Amino acid sequence: MDLRGAAVLGVVLLMPAVSGRAADDESVPLAEFGFEPTAAGVRQCLARLTPGEEEVQRIAALIEQLDDDDYFTRERATRQLARLPSIPAGTLAEAMKHPSLEVRCRARRLAVIHSSERPQGILKAALGAVVEQKLEGLAPAILTAMRNDPDAPVWKLAQQAVSVTVCNGGPQGYLRTKEAFADYVLSLQWRMPTNTSDSGVGLMMTGPDQATPSCLEVQIHAANSGDFYIIGGFHAEAAGQKIPFRSNKLQPSNEKPPGEWNTMEMLVSGGNVEVKINGLVQNKATGCARQPGKINLRNEGSPVEFRNILLLPLEG
Repeated sequence: MDLRGAAVLGVVLLMPAVSGRAADDESVPLAEFGFEPTAAGVRQCLARLTPGEEEVQRIAALIEQLDDDDYFTRERATRQLARLPSIPAGTLAEAMKHPSLEVRCRARRLAVIHSSERPQGILKAALGAVVEQKLEGLAPAILTAMRNDPDAPVWKLAQQAVSVTVCNGGPQGYLRTKEAFADYVLSLQWRMPTNTSDSGVGLMMTGPDQATPSCLEVQIHAANSGDFYIIGGFHAEAAGQKIPFRSNKLQPSNEKPPGEWNTMEMLVSGGNVEVKINGLVQNKATGCARQPGKINLRNEGSPVEFRNILLLPLEG
């Protein structure tokens, strides 16, 4: 099989993997945005997508230079603004109201360059560099550059650990991908504060959003992590028999104590599913419908944290 690419999945919306400059893609190399395809270059690029106070002040200063008496200063400021990954919302709108006609005209040109698609294109280029150069240790920077989903209020980024997705409990439901995926390897880490916390990962989800969408749930629960649950009439088999509702894991429980991070790896290929918990194969399913499906993280009403969510699409 061909691993087309790997990408760290967003903390609020799981993001499809990218593979740099694919044949059917219009993505461009990171260098074309003015950043080197190195770990340092990716960090710098992603930091610019969410500019801090110092960067905001620098942008404001460059905007003022658009009205400088010196032509070359105006040109240099325009080029620097054009190459920025992101300009805070409203900044160019205000510049287009500037008393100076020169500033207004240059701001209009910059607004065309900084369309809504530009940040996504830059983020895609950064992820492509991570994949192609096999860069490591960039998950926190990538996740910080992504935005929270306003439609999922019970999920949030941990303030002290930006690479962690936190579910605080509350009304039951799930956080799902926007896209559907076919064959893939999905890896993630999770931890729970107590032995009574409950969650899960829904694979091959199809149909409309509802309380119990059709999917195969991989259970996350003390002493039961790795069990399969049939949700919404999903069809799967274990040991040659249809799973009526639940299929227990194959080995004794091997989760770590509450508060410690566990690793789950899920291989979905050709209608088959294999689940590893902390490196040990804990369950297998066969006979699943071979069609693209969405992925969801379950909220069963209790706190749970996820991090280092990684998707590897399989093709060929």
